[in-house]
Amino acid sequence: MAIGYSLFYTVIDTGTIILAGVNIMVLAMLVRLATLKYVDQTDIEVKLRLQAIWMLAFVVLTASVLKLVLPQELANQIIAAWFVGQGFALQPYVQSFLTGFAVRSDETILARLKDSRTKVIFQSEEYTIQTQNLDTLSLKLERNDGDKRKIVKRVPWTKVDDMEFM
Repeated sequence: MAIGYSLFYTVIDTGTIILAGVNIMVLAMLVRLATLKYVDQTDIEVKLRLQAIWMLAFVVLTASVLKLVLPQELANQIIAAWFVGQGFALQPYVQSFLTGFAVRSDETILARLKDSRTKVIFQSEEYTIQTQNLDTLSLKLERNDGDKRKIVKRVPWTKVDDMEFM
């Protein structure tokens, strides 16, 4: 009978730790949603900075929760493999993310990005800027031929060198 109680309490302890880890992540997601709704959505600089902060916070938080829930050695191995995998798999996204920060630090381009009347020539077609986020720029195709379809192209920040802002 003692073995049954010991096993039961081991399951309860493990379940409690896992539940605590899940609760930490859910709480962080709720706080993230609250902060994103709190900031002025028209101020793109503040919004993008807050998104970047939360992205880094979730990386740190996920690593911390893994160390809380899993045995120390296993958590360290998973975290190391996770970062190596991110380096290879997410390379184009990280490149676009960093290029986006570099592009937005240029005052001339930043002023054009904020102006809703800015026209963008990309791949021989004229677009307007619809939205921007951490790793992409959304361009809306401007048609003069009577076609009423709304065509939006998501372009990584690394393609900004191929664009002309007017």
